Amino acid sequence: MHRQENGTLPRGPDEVGEVWSAQSRLGYSLHGIKAWGHGLPANGVFITTISRVVEKTSLWTVCVIERALQLLEERYGIFAGCEEFVTWYDAGPHYRCRQFLGSLCVTFIEQFKPKDALLHTCARFGLEHHLKDDLDRWFGELDGRILRQQTHRWICTIDDLVEVFREEGSTKPPGLFPVELFDDFMPTIRKQDFAKTHPALVAASLPAPVKSCHEWECRLLDARRKQMLGRDGVSITGVECRASRLPHMHSQLEWTHCRVDTGRVEEPKALDGQEDREEDEKDVEQPTVDKASQVAMLTNEHLGWRTSYRQMEPEMPNRARTLATLQWKTKFVERLRLRPAQRVASLPPEPWTAKQLQRKKAALKWISKPPANSCMLSDR
Repeated sequence: MHRQENGTLPRGPDEVGEVWSAQSRLGYSLHGIKAWGHGLPANGVFITTISRVVEKTSLWTVCVIERALQLLEERYGIFAGCEEFVTWYDAGPHYRCRQFLGSLCVTFIEQFKPKDALLHTCARFGLEHHLKDDLDRWFGELDGRILRQQTHRWICTIDDLVEVFREEGSTKPPGLFPVELFDDFMPTIRKQDFAKTHPALVAASLPAPVKSCHEWECRLLDARRKQMLGRDGVSITGVECRASRLPHMHSQLEWTHCRVDTGRVEEPKALDGQEDREEDEKDVEQPTVDKASQVAMLTNEHLGWRTSYRQMEPEMPNRARTLATLQWKTKFVERLRLRPAQRVASLPPEPWTAKQLQRKKAALKWISKPPANSCMLSDR
């Protein structure tokens, strides 16, 4: 099971000052995955991935799930002797799509299939607006940890966020709760290169429309196969796919061979004519930029993945200086009589005028003794 939520940093006792404007916050995304079954602890494992990538696309979802499976394989060896790999998701469009099914049919089997063994994969989706699971409770617990810690400390970076999660998780008695794993993850591969190795399926080759079925099964035909694609690089000859209207129902369709959409991945337009631009830029004198300005001039991309716009402040790498700046801004705002989180002036109320007092007395008199032809309603 997988779930994603986005948030922003810093979080602290007093959220006041210009540091809390939208362009000065550090965005992050939380991904929660619960795993249980073969080779895992009895109560399961909660894997929480924290990243600066904030996009909610099917390609990023596949990247995070693949990262979690790699951690589970390195720590527990879950695919040794595993014959069936089943995943549960809600009906979100970034799960139930051709991009995700392509990774389920091809990439996951090629990467995690045991040597000379069969591996069947299955993706099951809950009904629309109805699937609730342990991840909802888990994300509520993570939000509670942040709220309790931000009352007496500043949470400025993702490292601070991971430290907050681990401090409260370490107080739980072992063996009674699921194991908690926290991973600070940033992709090391370009988005375009990742899309080439994780192609989507062709819609015409599917046995049914993607959003009309709630279960998709993929079975490996030959245990000795290492490449699932055929010689043409398009047809999936090593894996068969089948769809069902509902999980565990006798409404399965026939097994079919699908095809991948290799023409869907396109190179970014920014790379067109790059050599010509580099030759032109050699003749142009480049301005000198100091290190402090370089930190503030961060873009909202990391290897093609969409991230938060920039860091909190130019002095963010210096933690002590950042905290001192936050405390100074808090005191400055308090002197201006600004309310926390609202940033409005707390001016004393103006005195009532004679006309306002007369209207208020008339209203109180009517409420205490309404006219005979009036009707009063009550919810009791």
